[in-house]
Amino acid sequence: MASKDLTFFKENVNIEGIKEKVLIIDCYSCLEKEKNIYTSKICKFCFLKSLFKNKDRKFDYISLLQDSIIIKPKKYNMFLSYFKHLKKIKSVNQKIEDIRLQKCKYKEFSCKILPNFPSLKKINDSEYYDPIIIYNFIIKRYEMFKNKKIDDSICQGCFDYYDNFERTLIDFFPV
Repeated sequence: MASKDLTFFKENVNIEGIKEKVLIIDCYSCLEKEKNIYTSKICKFCFLKSLFKNKDRKFDYISLLQDSIIIKPKKYNMFLSYFKHLKKIKSVNQKIEDIRLQKCKYKEFSCKILPNFPSLKKINDSEYYDPIIIYNFIIKRYEMFKNKKIDDSICQGCFDYYDNFERTLIDFFPV
């Protein structure tokens, strides 16, 4: 879906006479819109992608034309804050995904830290727009290994490297 074609800005003057800039997401013109935009995965990712594309622009509200919804800043500022760190989150996560290939001495056999690491799902690019999906993924992956006891000195170095990057990712999410 070409969400950049569906977003535009409009300036309004509020009751006090103050100009406000509104990010408009034109759901009416979307060919992929669902009947219920609140439960649609497609609509949710479209909204998040539209917000991401406009993260560096200044605006006071978001309007979804389909249901005449006005979204106030306190409802979307968390997403904008997340998007500021998204490039770093992707980079750190890529390092974690590459640990097994680059550092593990046992990559051809059984890794003692994460023996089922190859079976872990990788994050798709579109999933990065949703901080909840990413947070849950990171926590689930971290829970798999955090309480392991490592006796092998070779594995301990890898474990520390991995632990450091996982903690860095978790720190991006104020809970």
